[in-house]
Amino acid sequence: MINLDRITKVFEHSGVDKVIALNSVSIEIKESEFVTIIGTNGSGKSTLLNAIAGKFICDSGNVILNSKNVTIDPEYKRANFIGRVFQNPFTGTSPNLSIFENLRIAELRGKPRGLKQGLTSSNRKHYKKILKKLEIGLEDRLDATVGLLSGGQRQALTLLMATIREPKILLLDEHTAALDPKTAEQIIKLTKKIVEESHLTTVMVTHSMSQALNLGNRTIMMHKGEIIGDLSGEKRERTKVKDLFNKFSELRKEELLDDELISMLQEGYY
Repeated sequence: MINLDRITKVFEHSGVDKVIALNSVSIEIKESEFVTIIGTNGSGKSTLLNAIAGKFICDSGNVILNSKNVTIDPEYKRANFIGRVFQNPFTGTSPNLSIFENLRIAELRGKPRGLKQGLTSSNRKHYKKILKKLEIGLEDRLDATVGLLSGGQRQALTLLMATIREPKILLLDEHTAALDPKTAEQIIKLTKKIVEESHLTTVMVTHSMSQALNLGNRTIMMHKGEIIGDLSGEKRERTKVKDLFNKFSELRKEELLDDELISMLQEGYY
């Protein structure tokens, strides 16, 4: 389903040394697999998702999605079979439009459309039905302006919009990091439900070590643009949060980033 073959991405900024965000990364993710990616800041996690989504063209290597080489395909072409949810709850929705209109836009993404012509009573019934599955009361607020929703409600709506057309691939970029713990737990529960029901091939970036091990069926560890660990099966089941912490702690000792690791513990990631 996802095959990244020795992809490399280097960022250059004026007056700053080159940053190797991805260093000849190769990974194969099977259909319906749910992969979590863990790594400290700057390890290449989000860049990896951007490479899959087509946010940029890699400097070298090949990106093969759904058995098709899409290495040079732009983001809008890949969007036909990729759904994505970002960290910021306010990304991915149109705040001045209603819930109804946002859902219709998401459903018609990539198709010739006239929004007003597509807003029918049949659509309303369909959206009420799928919104009810969120269990947060949005099914009775179809005409509410999205900008008036809470962060958690918008993130739940964004997740629904990203998967309404049942994409082949779902990319989650720390999509609970900006939420309070209770709301984040609700979004994770909803994520698991949607992924399992639709059998989506899912790649989820997280800073949470517990999420990395408790969600999905495979965990990838990244450091300095490279994959340094790939856990699945019994090996993953035997791995504890403490093991991940110790691994990253060893890697970063010489980089004086212990404060970052301590911060992660204080924020409940341990």
